[in-house]
Amino acid sequence: MFKTLINKFLDTLFPNDAVCLFCGRELRADARFGLCVGCLLSLPYVTDDIKVCACCGKPSYNEAEFCLECQNHKRAFERVNSPLIYTGRAVTLVEDLKFYNKKYIARIFAELIATEYLRREYHTDLIVPVPMYSESEKERGYNQSALIAELLAKLLGIEFADGVLVKKVKTAHQMLLGGQERHKNLIGAFAVAEPSKVKGKTVLVIDDVITTGATLNECAIALKKAKASEVFGLTACATEYRLQKELK
Repeated sequence: MFKTLINKFLDTLFPNDAVCLFCGRELRADARFGLCVGCLLSLPYVTDDIKVCACCGKPSYNEAEFCLECQNHKRAFERVNSPLIYTGRAVTLVEDLKFYNKKYIARIFAELIATEYLRREYHTDLIVPVPMYSESEKERGYNQSALIAELLAKLLGIEFADGVLVKKVKTAHQMLLGGQERHKNLIGAFAVAEPSKVKGKTVLVIDDVITTGATLNECAIALKKAKASEVFGLTACATEYRLQKELK
């Protein structure tokens, strides 16, 4: 009886229409997340042979230890990593979760991030999502980063501290801005509502995508003002940072 109820719950949370979300092939009974094994394996993973920035974790494709973004901006966070590169099918997954109410995709990202957490040997006390401004979250109906973070906390057995970090002002959409504008846009946008929850703690901040690192950096500034000892970040995807882009 209990197993039946669990299966019904999972069917509701992670719908399986019997065909792969990407290729449309018929799924096996043991398929996960609505993706066939081939499509799951074809996602653009950040593999060990890909050079990444030692600070923000973005694929940099050059020999420098830090990408130009991290060289030019003082980072409040210790380190960020991501399991996927923000390209191809990873973009589709992010957009479907973020804009098309496909909340079950949060589970894909949570499991991938959990693997990255263990692979990169993170050790943290609290998990917090990058918050949305209250009106923006009401308009969308949910915060995709919070969905990922809550599932991740359950997978790792770490405390989920939703609502501790808040976005206190409405800002322009980051995707509409250039690199320098992204950093200026978010200055002072975040605050810690419950400083006692983070004081002396190592905090892990979760987001869907890291582009310039401005969002995670401002979150880390707010957390450290509240006396968090260290702040790390994990995102589902990282945008690529190629040498030719750095030279512009």
